[in-house]
Order: sequence, then structure tokens, then C-alpha cells
Amino acid sequence: MKNKRKFILVFVCIVFGLWTTVKWVNVFQYYKAPTIANEPSIKINGGMLGSRFITPKRLDFIWFMGESPFGRQPNIYRLCGLPGDIVEIRNGILFVNNQNLDKDLKLSHNYILTKKEFEHIKTLVTVPKDFVITLSADSLCIPLSDDFAREHNLQGKRKVILQSYKDSAISSIFNNDWNSDNFGPVKVPENAFFVLGDNRHNALDSRYKGFIDKSDFSSTVFWRE
Repeated sequence: MKNKRKFILVFVCIVFGLWTTVKWVNVFQYYKAPTIANEPSIKINGGMLGSRFITPKRLDFIWFMGESPFGRQPNIYRLCGLPGDIVEIRNGILFVNNQNLDKDLKLSHNYILTKKEFEHIKTLVTVPKDFVITLSADSLCIPLSDDFAREHNLQGKRKVILQSYKDSAISSIFNNDWNSDNFGPVKVPENAFFVLGDNRHNALDSRYKGFIDKSDFSSTVFWRE
């Protein structure tokens, strides 16, 4: 019995030591999504595994360190632009090197609905209260997955910001009269990434934070719930 306890103790110590070493060198890391910025691809509080030893490719999700009101915090977004890429968003559709990168992605956007439509929709899908925007006495704006919108014939109600609208937050970063749906073209600098959230109208990504320095890269996501 004594030898059995000793064996169990040694085994636990070895496992803990291996886990600590693996975590320390970032062989892999476990994260939980803190926001809805990447829905529907990654649900809020959805878990994922990443590794800094996996070289990120275009359209991978990556973790990186970024500034926030609470100091430097980990962020997760989809890598959409590599060094030298030309990134442009035309009427809400992402083009990289003049190729449509959105066509095979599952994304979310804001949709404008009547209150009657909204009352029906919220019985079918959860809509975070903080993201329900009242536009008038009978209309509001909510984020929905594009697949859900197609299934319920809501495609024509997707919000697309007019090119004439200037987003001051984006202009302060890129010094151009752009907005989240009409952005660029802009070239990704060397040693930098351009990232976007899959919930395109509800993500503080490179449109609002600028390019991500490669030195801030933490890991490439290789598994997610």
C-alpha cells in the first residue's frame, strides 16, 4: 500500500511538472472567448486550444496581446491580412489581394428589424441585451448570424454602412474617411497582421486598433468548441 501511494504521488508530480513545462513554453494554451466578437464561429465563453509553435495562416484564429482600458490583455480574432497583403472591405465584404475572402466564411452582421420581427426572432435565438440598438419607435438593430438570416429570409435587412459615412474612430487610426463596411484598400506592413472579428459589426479589431505587431502574437488556435 505504501509503495502504491508513493507511485501515485510520483505520477502526479510528473504530470504536474509536464503540464507546467508545456504551459511555460507555450507548447499549447487554453483560452475562453471573452466576447461575442467572433460569433458564430466562436461562441462567448467557448473554449479553444492554441500553440505559438504553429505558424499562422490566412483565416486562422490567433491570440495576441493588445492594449485595453485594463492594460494589456489577450485578444482573439481571425487573421485576414499577412505582410504585403492588400486589404479592402467593399460594402461589407472583405477582399484580400482582390479576392473575396468572405464567401466561404460563416459570419455575423447587424440586421435592422421591426419590433414585431424582433419579438419573433428572440424566441428562436439568444440576442445579448447590450447589443440591441433601438433605431426608432418600430425598428431596432441586432447582431445575427448570416446563416440564420438566410434561413429566415432576412438577408435584405442586413445593415450595410454607406460609403459616405465617416467613422471617426477608424479615421483616427488610418487617417482616411473609412468605416467598418467600406475600408481600405490598405497594405499590411512587414512584421504585422490585419485581423477581423467574424461578428463584423461588433468587433474591436484591426479596423479600430490598427495592425497587430508580430511581436504581440501569442498562439494559433488549432482546436475550438
